[in-house]
Amino acid sequence: MQKAVFTLDDIALLAGQKKGSAAVTAHRLVKKGVLAHIERRRFCLAGEDAKAVASQLVRPSYISFRSALFLHGGTTQIPRELQVACLKNRRPLSYGGEKISFHRLPARALGGFQPFRTGQKAYFLADKEKALADCITRPSLCPMDEVKEAAGRFGAGLDRAKCMQYIKAYSGRLARKRMEEALSYGA
Repeated sequence: MQKAVFTLDDIALLAGQKKGSAAVTAHRLVKKGVLAHIERRRFCLAGEDAKAVASQLVRPSYISFRSALFLHGGTTQIPRELQVACLKNRRPLSYGGEKISFHRLPARALGGFQPFRTGQKAYFLADKEKALADCITRPSLCPMDEVKEAAGRFGAGLDRAKCMQYIKAYSGRLARKRMEEALSYGA
């Protein structure tokens, strides 16, 4: 997958410069419109897709929760922000007119995502089953009614065993019960 986010170290390596010179080069490229400044010491090519930036700012991370349900066609509710699952707490930011929020998951629950490509743009996206599991464990990010609606929309294309496997990583009885409820709605 093509790299979307560049640090000053990356720019120094690409330009064959020292880190201090790379900072000057990066800021000149921002002024010329070649690069876009995302946050302190992080850049991307101008016009880069917000989903690619969001899923590559923190590693490992991927788009999940309501955002993933929407991208998979599981909900008609347009998310107000790109929701990213990751291992670290991080402040939200804005890029390309989109708000990006980061939500920490335990290491044992991180997984179930793959590169997703639309035309020239690529980003990391939770699979349908993982997005449902993440939503169930964080009802503040996606209400249960929406999770049930998504399970219904996914229908036969949903791997129920995989859903239960993902939910076990969270090791909560309530989460398993919610997943069973959502899956029965989708049956």
